Amino acid sequence: MKLPSPGKAGSSRGARATRAAGGFLAVVCLGGALAAAVGWGWPLSLARSFLPHWGGLALVAAALCAAGRRWRLAALCGLVTLASLAVVLGVAIGRRPGNGARSGEIEVVSFNVRAGNQRLDRVAEWLASERADIVFLHEVGRRGLGAVLQSVGGRPGRVATVCRTRGLPFGSVVVAPADWAVERASFGPEGYPALTVAVPLGGRAATVLGTHVPSPQSRARWSARNLQLAEVARWARERPGPIAVVGDLNVTPIDGPFRALMEEGGLRSCGPVGWRQSTWPAALGPLGVEIDHALVSRGWVCGAARAEESLGSDHRRLRVRLSLAAAAPAGM
Repeated sequence: MKLPSPGKAGSSRGARATRAAGGFLAVVCLGGALAAAVGWGWPLSLARSFLPHWGGLALVAAALCAAGRRWRLAALCGLVTLASLAVVLGVAIGRRPGNGARSGEIEVVSFNVRAGNQRLDRVAEWLASERADIVFLHEVGRRGLGAVLQSVGGRPGRVATVCRTRGLPFGSVVVAPADWAVERASFGPEGYPALTVAVPLGGRAATVLGTHVPSPQSRARWSARNLQLAEVARWARERPGPIAVVGDLNVTPIDGPFRALMEEGGLRSCGPVGWRQSTWPAALGPLGVEIDHALVSRGWVCGAARAEESLGSDHRRLRVRLSLAAAAPAGM
């Protein structure tokens, strides 16, 4: 009896391992892609949030299946990759509204600090030197609030306004010029905090809303998130003048509630879809998902939008530059 050579045996085991890994990944990614395609109700909508990741996983599975000569599975995974890419590119079309003449400019930062952040010293140090016109901070607990107020206290002309809601262990804070009017707002059944800032630019009144909505960790919170996003859309549609919505919306651009917010609120997103704007989880950096957003109505021109360092939070902070579109001359 002739025994196989060690080289052939090792090659055979490697081929079997490749086929097994490719088959396993193919089943996982095809199941995830199917759930993402259905995307209706909780928790299937959560699978849809990670559609680009399913596409990337499918590409790896296709390569492994091809190496293991499992051509049908490789073809299926390749189709999933192409479909995911088509969806992402479809979402990307039409972003960065307005490229005309501009009138005035502001810089806005939105940052979910995270209630359990253990690096509040870094947050306070950053905030003490931050020069953005408006800074929205979300999930600010009691310890975080003290650090925020201490950082802002030594800044002349800057005021921190706090919005807390009964029953929640955290709130939101906005830091803005003292002569800009700030109002508290509330959306949805859970009453998550929101703040509006009236921005005087070019002799026109504009409004920037900073808000934080529930994360869809359960069916009830998923429903509460969707209801709050619908109320924000109604507010945006009915509010006079140019408006911007900036904050932790806990929804990705691929999700149906996000598209409904854009369509019903008459809003568009700033910045291109891209890994550099992924904000959560911070540990994944550019490989995360985009759930912190800057949305604007007609009348705004978006400048640069980017995600930055997390400073101990599970979110990266979002920074965006906004300008008012120059008003058309009278008679035109």
